[in-house]
Amino acid sequence: MITAFIKKLYEQLLLLLIVALIALAAYVSLGRQFMPAISSYTSFLEEQITQRTGLPVAIGSVAGEFSGFNPILLLTDLQLAIDDSAASPPLELSEARIAVDMGRSIWQRRWVLDEFVIRNLRIDITQNADGAWQLSGVATPGSNDLIDMNALYQTFLSFNQLELQGVAINVHPRNGDSFGFVQGTASVRNQGQNHYLHVTASLEGNPEPLTVSFEVQGSALDQASGMLHVLFPQADYSRVFVGQDLGALDILGLKGSGQAWMVIEAGQLSAATVEFDVPSLTVGGKGEEQRRQPESEQLGLKNLKGLARLSRSSGESAWELALANMSVIYRADSWQSFNAKILFTPDQLLTIAADHLDLGLLARLAGDSGVLPDTVKADLEDFNPDGSLQNVHLSLPISEAEGRPLTLKTNIADLQLES
Repeated sequence: MITAFIKKLYEQLLLLLIVALIALAAYVSLGRQFMPAISSYTSFLEEQITQRTGLPVAIGSVAGEFSGFNPILLLTDLQLAIDDSAASPPLELSEARIAVDMGRSIWQRRWVLDEFVIRNLRIDITQNADGAWQLSGVATPGSNDLIDMNALYQTFLSFNQLELQGVAINVHPRNGDSFGFVQGTASVRNQGQNHYLHVTASLEGNPEPLTVSFEVQGSALDQASGMLHVLFPQADYSRVFVGQDLGALDILGLKGSGQAWMVIEAGQLSAATVEFDVPSLTVGGKGEEQRRQPESEQLGLKNLKGLARLSRSSGESAWELALANMSVIYRADSWQSFNAKILFTPDQLLTIAADHLDLGLLARLAGDSGVLPDTVKADLEDFNPDGSLQNVHLSLPISEAEGRPLTLKTNIADLQLES
């Protein structure tokens, strides 16, 4: 009896396997026959992609093919509406490739995408006359701030899984000197509260890619905590900074490389470490006339390199900047291998500690910068300090209410002053 039962079970399983193979063959055959007709399902695909990404999508045309047992959809002329505002043009994508994982889709009883790749995406970032930036696809009406970081973060979270290839980013500053990043790629993964972004792109004219890695947790920017890493390859970044408002001085030229690690807690920068190697940095005063001054009168720093770490004291508003293995050359002066620590408490106190200060280089740099008042510059030229200070500790009260005196402790080495 048991033998008969086993034989019957074997026959049924064999029959089931044969039926499954026939059904699978029929599925593949019918699927291959059906794929040319997929173009009539454009609306259905738009709904599925919108559900997948959370963003409205318009598709120009659809084509299909099979790879193994998985159907592949080829979409062209896509428009992705990140912002519903009429003032915000949609992002335009020339091509997207979507592969459906049929096995997992049947098992999970929902559409599961094995691959979602977008190719040849163009992004334009434009700066208006007031200094505000507009990202294509994201509107910031009535705002004179930089790109709305909250809106940008929510856009990042709106994708569950996305791959971008052949991305071109065109930046249009208000000075008219446009530049771009080409051969860009991006990978987005969002799973629950864990979010990951990896971007690579090359500055025009430079073969080495700039890379950005962003790993964070949190559903809102003010709750986000994680790490941001940016790697800048050796390149000429002058056009990136020229014409931008960076304080009392303008960056007229910058060639170098570096990388930065930034720690984010509750949406705020809590610590940053920057390693840099800048063979050439040229700065000048504000205004068009200063930017046109002869090169011999500009501030040209050479071989600026070192390691800097910025951190915020826990529970306080104080910031600490630590500099290690720093070196810089200004004209005939060379300030080699020094370390320093700066502690800044807003509206209270500024403390500077350094193992070595090159007075001659600092004095000539300050005098040539054009930021000093005329009387201070005249006094500096009269004394013409030179030499160096070692084991420096300077305490500078910022507010008179603190009641602290200005103190300077140092060892003088080869100090020279003119009468």
